[in-house]
Amino acid sequence: MKIFLILTVFFFTSFYQAAFAFEFSSYGSITYKSSDDHDGNNFSISQVELVAQRDLSEKTYAILDILFELKQHETATEIERLSINTALTDTLEIGVGRFMQPLGFWNFNFSHGTLSQDTVSRPYLVDIEHHEKAFLPSHLIGLLIRGESNNWSYSFGVGNTDAIDSSAVVAMSGSSSVTPLNSNPPNDELTMIFRGTYMFADALELGLMFGSHSFSEISDTGLVSEGEVLFEEKYVAVDFYYNLSSFYIFGEYFQIQIDDNQDMVGGGITPNSDSYDATAYYIQAGYRATPKLRFAVRYESLEYDDNSTLFQVQSINSRTESTFSINYLHEDSNIIRLEVKQEEPDATNSETIYSLQWYFYLL
Repeated sequence: MKIFLILTVFFFTSFYQAAFAFEFSSYGSITYKSSDDHDGNNFSISQVELVAQRDLSEKTYAILDILFELKQHETATEIERLSINTALTDTLEIGVGRFMQPLGFWNFNFSHGTLSQDTVSRPYLVDIEHHEKAFLPSHLIGLLIRGESNNWSYSFGVGNTDAIDSSAVVAMSGSSSVTPLNSNPPNDELTMIFRGTYMFADALELGLMFGSHSFSEISDTGLVSEGEVLFEEKYVAVDFYYNLSSFYIFGEYFQIQIDDNQDMVGGGITPNSDSYDATAYYIQAGYRATPKLRFAVRYESLEYDDNSTLFQVQSINSRTESTFSINYLHEDSNIIRLEVKQEEPDATNSETIYSLQWYFYLL
């Protein structure tokens, strides 16, 4: 049934692309992974994404972004983006709907993947929401205002809070899970985020970002009553991108402050009576040896204070990760990547993961 749904989508994609003023793009990837910490090796169809954009007028357009994630026994379908947007001036655009957060350089430029990403994996701090864990929001459901010129850009968003289900923590059967709220938020809490960038001499881009949001309980058997805020979070971040003809380097640094709800009870969790801090960063560098061959390295780190409850209830360990990747642009529409990643969580054994991926555009 899932395969039939996917084929139907692509059939109508082709039909509508010819009949109406739509722009379509789609991509997928096949990945082979091996690890020194798990039994066996495996192939996986990582994901297939379909993006449709239609110009409704000279100033207004709509976007639909559907993600098909092929898991072990099933296909999960999720709307990643759905928005309507209009340009009020040359440097002011306003939109409402579901967006990728303007969360630093990676989320803004690569979203779920491009041919220029240069690594199989995303940095941990912007990838973790795919595992139903998060200490930074990746999606915004609400209002997004943005604009840009030749040298600068800005984004300001306001939207729903994020949801957290801590019932498994209370039952001591697992960790909590996080999800963005597409509708019916349980309270009046809002997510707010701002990011501004400036480009110097067409080579160095600097970005500054700050935001605040909360995680609200959506279970009636969680650490607090359903609808109450479990955690409040504020963060300040900087990012940069420096590009030369054959070399680039970019990175992001987040300073995060978190406050617990003092009424949380259960699961052996004790709320922290004081604000606590976390820092997360990565830095990635790449070298273009030829038009078809690129190399990339990345180092990243997550650290947080003792008794950091937000990380405890999600079983998120402080860690460092090191990544090396080789990229071969086979053709303009597809690329082959070989990646070696060393993960070193503080509380568990280190692991080396080997990945070979063929990433390709379908439309």
